[in-house]
Amino acid sequence: MSDQEAPHKPLFLSSRPSAAFVPHLLTHFDAELLSAVVRINGAKLGVWNIPAPFSEDDRYEPYRENAPLSAWTLALNQQELLNLSTTVSGLIFGNETMIVNSSADESVLAECERQCGEQGYEDLPDFAAVLAKINWALIPVDQEHERALFVASEEKVDYVHLLHAWCHQHGRTVSTIAFDGDKVLLQHHPAPPEARQQAAVEHGYQLLGKMAHFGISPQEAIEHLSRVVGTMPKA
Repeated sequence: MSDQEAPHKPLFLSSRPSAAFVPHLLTHFDAELLSAVVRINGAKLGVWNIPAPFSEDDRYEPYRENAPLSAWTLALNQQELLNLSTTVSGLIFGNETMIVNSSADESVLAECERQCGEQGYEDLPDFAAVLAKINWALIPVDQEHERALFVASEEKVDYVHLLHAWCHQHGRTVSTIAFDGDKVLLQHHPAPPEARQQAAVEHGYQLLGKMAHFGISPQEAIEHLSRVVGTMPKA
């Protein structure tokens, strides 16, 4: 079962974003999603265009200006990225970035940067041509970069299917791009009820456990949370 909605804030500048015409999905962006991408395609991830924080001699240089994309393959840099460390997450959430295979052709990525200018990579005019050269990409989107757009070439469409399945196994809603005339919509595909319940229970245990460290009982926490729920906007 799925439903459609117009995003509260436009995700794309174009009324016909090219991402809609390649295999794709959108879902919540976090460290777990990055690890899922690694399990699916076996890649060592890199972030374009942000220099990896550790140098080849393991010196921590988080704000250096230049480093090859391949520097992300170093173990310490992979750890920083897959854990979304404070430094790396600050750079990703504060900039327009594209997460790719760290062996991707930098000349292709540089051309993507030229085409987008100050805009996000989600507005690339021809994703099909780009993906024919780099196979896949994960692009943080939204103003706060809380969601990610995963795109793949037709040859790597299995990556999208596998990531879709992983999201549903972990209770996550997946969205795809749809159209209503010139209006861009998101088609939501919720996870099965049993997976959503399991995700709610697991994250609920974590939250209640944290509250217990503050001396707040589960019953008191639930009472306060029920008030919070009443003030939240509908998803």
